[in-house]
Amino acid sequence: MKRFLSLGPFLAVLVTAFLSSGQPAVAETRLGLAAYNRGDFAAAANLWRAEADAGDAEAAYLVGVLYRHGVGVRRDKALAVAYLEKAKAEGHAQAAAYLTQDPQFKNRR
Repeated sequence: MKRFLSLGPFLAVLVTAFLSSGQPAVAETRLGLAAYNRGDFAAAANLWRAEADAGDAEAAYLVGVLYRHGVGVRRDKALAVAYLEKAKAEGHAQAAAYLTQDPQFKNRR
C-alpha cells in the first residue's frame, strides 16, 4: 500500500498537468483519473489502456508508468517499455524523458 501512496501524488500531478495543458482530454482519461484518485488503480489502468491502444499518447504514457511501478497491474518491464515507446513515438516528451532517465530502462533493448 505504501508504494501506491508514494506514486499517487506523482502520477496525479502528471495527469493534472496534462488535463490543464490545453490538449484535448478524452472522457476515458478523465474517468481514469477519477478512478485513480479514488484508489481504483485497476479501473484506471483499464480505462487508460483502452485509450492508449486507440492512439492516445498521454494514456500510453500513464499505462507505461503504471506497468513500471506495478500499480493496478502486475509489474511488467516489457509492457512498460512498449507503452512508453508508443507514447514517445506519438510525440510525448515526458515518455521520452522517462525512458532515458529511469535506470530501470537503461538497457531496455
